[in-house]
Amino acid sequence: MVESEIINDQNKDYQLIRQAILKLSEEYQEVLNLRYFEKMQIKEIVDVLDKKEGTIKSLLSRGVDKLKIELEKIQTVVQPKVAAPVVIKEDAI
Repeated sequence: MVESEIINDQNKDYQLIRQAILKLSEEYQEVLNLRYFEKMQIKEIVDVLDKKEGTIKSLLSRGVDKLKIELEKIQTVVQPKVAAPVVIKEDAI
């Protein structure tokens, strides 16, 4: 695979993830963005959001689970459905 194709695929993945995150509630969006896009440590997120560490960890865990579900929904819509295989009978040839 050519480097430009890899970059293009990564950009598509990034866009799909951002699209899926926007479908989540604000509290999940916030912790996921801080952790995975702003690259903040959990302790930093605790300070920024003024919440307990356990709460942040729970929000991250549940947020990732919900994100996976949203990504699966998006992928089903994005991926074209495969047509049924064509069967040719020998006597039809």
